[in-house]
Order: sequence, then structure tokens, then C-alpha cells
Amino acid sequence: MNDRDDVSAAFRLDSPPDATVTIGGRSYVYFCGDGYLGLQADPELISVACSAALKYGLTSASSRDLFTSAPVQSLERSAARFFDASAALCALDEATLADLFLLTLNNSFERAFVDELSESFWKSRFQRLNGLARSKGASSAIKELIPFRHCDSRDLKEKLERELQLDERPLLLTDGVFSNWGTVAPLKEYDEILSKFGESSVIVDDSHGLGVLGNSGRGTIEHWELDFSRVNQTGGEIRFAPQEAPTFGEASVGLFGESSSDDQESRASNVERPRLYMFASLNNAAGGFGCVAAGSELFVDQLRECEQSNRSVPPNSIAAASARGIDMLAKSQDRRARARENADYLRAGMRRLGISVQDSPTPIVAFQIGSIGNMKRIRQELERDRVLVSFLPYRFNNSRGALRAAVFSTHTREALDMFLDSLQRALS
Repeated sequence: MNDRDDVSAAFRLDSPPDATVTIGGRSYVYFCGDGYLGLQADPELISVACSAALKYGLTSASSRDLFTSAPVQSLERSAARFFDASAALCALDEATLADLFLLTLNNSFERAFVDELSESFWKSRFQRLNGLARSKGASSAIKELIPFRHCDSRDLKEKLERELQLDERPLLLTDGVFSNWGTVAPLKEYDEILSKFGESSVIVDDSHGLGVLGNSGRGTIEHWELDFSRVNQTGGEIRFAPQEAPTFGEASVGLFGESSSDDQESRASNVERPRLYMFASLNNAAGGFGCVAAGSELFVDQLRECEQSNRSVPPNSIAAASARGIDMLAKSQDRRARARENADYLRAGMRRLGISVQDSPTPIVAFQIGSIGNMKRIRQELERDRVLVSFLPYRFNNSRGALRAAVFSTHTREALDMFLDSLQRALS
């Protein structure tokens, strides 16, 4: 690093990304990233990864439809067991699973509504979906994506009433926990609102809720006490989509047949609950890598039928460690409690310094202090005191961005006080 003061310019960690890290031979207190429970640096997970690589090799060197390695199978069994589901599918990342969900559910909605902070992610997914539809000449299959204000149930309801056409079925897209701000999507409110609009669906990207929220760490759905038996189910008889619907290869992409008279009566009575879908990254609290979806065997089979899923298999060592990480989530009540206590301690200290921070059940503490230039200055001064935080220049609150601290269960009280002391000096 040539003794540069701004260590963020180096982007190089010489140690595991835990509560303290080594960069250029120096030790820093680390409040970046998403390793909320410290499992990404847990010796047991690292040992499991090394043993799996020695036994099974680095990758399966095969597509999923030929042979699936034992660590990948173990990972999917662990995910199914954790969510009390019949089956699970693991992919390399959220984008891959999001594509599979949209392809599988393509025939179950006409118009989609998305939280404005989730829009950039889903916009690229819809561009891909609509591009496939256009390539097959299916102009009627083009899907529209309509944003609503961040975590604003009232704005969602107004957009549904204004934009949804007669007999159109809505799809709601949202994060469970928003990684930049620590805000939690009001899924229970969304559930009530959508139940008034007949047959509807919700897809939740719970990558930052998994392991953090809920008594057993199952995430945002558990946090709001929604019924997990509703998650990732097919719901009704399966009908293959028309030939003009977008597909990968020869895979079928449609679920949910034509509405029956019973369905129409259910919509008329305004009591039908939305179909609930969820996937989550293992990169964060679980300490592993990849993305999982768990549900009924029938639904997971539909995901697998997409050709793209065959090319999306995690490396053996990572799959083995991720399986162990999932198994540890259910036993991590103490880690979750410590992460929450640490975050509450940090928020209380920041308020004493006159900084406004919102309450959140998550270990994400985001805050704004003045202009972009001022926040960058504060970040650099913290770095000089060996405290690392992130500056996120994302669009929100007049495009000012924010400073973000990810609080881990492994942070000590001394580390938190070091953050607060450095922040106080930067403000003086």
C-alpha cells in the first residue's frame, strides 16, 4: 500500500473479514461487509472447506443434470432441513436464482411492483426476461416493472389501485432486509394489501435477513411471523407455459393454470393470500457462498428444469462450508443476540454524539452527516484511526449517500468504543 492513509483505495484484506482485519501489515477494526455473525472467519467452517477440497476436488467438473457432487447435495439437504421444506436448490448467486424464479413464475403475473431500492437489481432481471420474450416474438409476454416508495405500504396500495388493470395479477418484488440501510420490508402489511387484489405473488430476496432475523434465523418471513408453509409452493395445478413464453433451452416456465370459477370466487371474496416466494444468499450471515431457495419438491423441480440451473453449481469446498454454516444458523441465537446488542450499543453512542440513526432489529447502522464530501472526510479520518466503515453513494434522501457500519457478533465493546471515540474526533 506504500503507507497510504486511505486504506480503502487498496481493496485488499490480508486476513479473514472479521471484526478486526489486517491490511498492509496493520490491524484495523472492520465495520464493512456483511459477515454479521462472524461465521465467514469461523475455524470450523474453514476446516470443513479444506477437508472437502481434499476429498472431492475443487469442483464437480460437470453440469447438474449429469452428476451432482456430495457437498452440493449436502448443502441442499441442509437448506431444506433448516427451512423445514421438502427440497432446496442452491445456485451461485442471487441473480441466477432471481432469473429462475421469474422464468418459473412467468405465467402467474402480468404486472410487477418493486421497492425503489430493489429496482436496479430486478430491472436487469426483467430486461433479460423481456429480451427472451422478444426474441421469440411473444410481445404479449413483455412484463412491466413499476417502482413504489421504499418500504411504503400506502404508496404500494396506491400504485396497485392506479396501475393494475382489470384481471391483471400483480407480483411484488422486495428485499427482506435492505443492506444499505438496515430497513426491514413490512411483509405483513404487504400481505394484507395484496390479499385485496386477488391472485397475487411476492418474491423476497432475503439475503440480509437470513441468519439475522427470526428466533431460529430464518429471516424476515419468520420475523413477521408469516407461515413458512406458504413459501415456495406451486399452489394449484401446473400448466406448462405457451411455446412463445421465454425459456432457457426447452425448459417449461409457467405455473398456475387458467383461473377456475373457484379462483374467481376467491378473488371476489378478497381473502386470497398472496403466494409467497423467497431466496437468500449464503454469503452474509451464513458465512458461506451461493444462494438457496427451499420449498416444495414440485416447485424446486420447476426451478431445476430451467437449463440455467444446470450450470450454476458451487465449488465443492464452498458447498461443504456453506452446509455447515446453515446448520450453525439454527444454533446461533447467542450470536444473533450479540450482534443486535452491539448494534444497539453503537446506535445509543452515536445518538449521544448528536447523530440521527434509525432503530432497526438488524446489525446494520447507516447514517448521514452533511454533504457527500463531509461523509467522505469522516470515513477517511476514521480510517486513519484504524476504523473502517463504508461510504455508499446510492440514491436515497436527495442522492446524498450514507456512511454504513456493519456490526458483527464478534465485535468487542472496546472495538465499538474505538469507533465512537474516532467518530467524535472526526465531528469536532
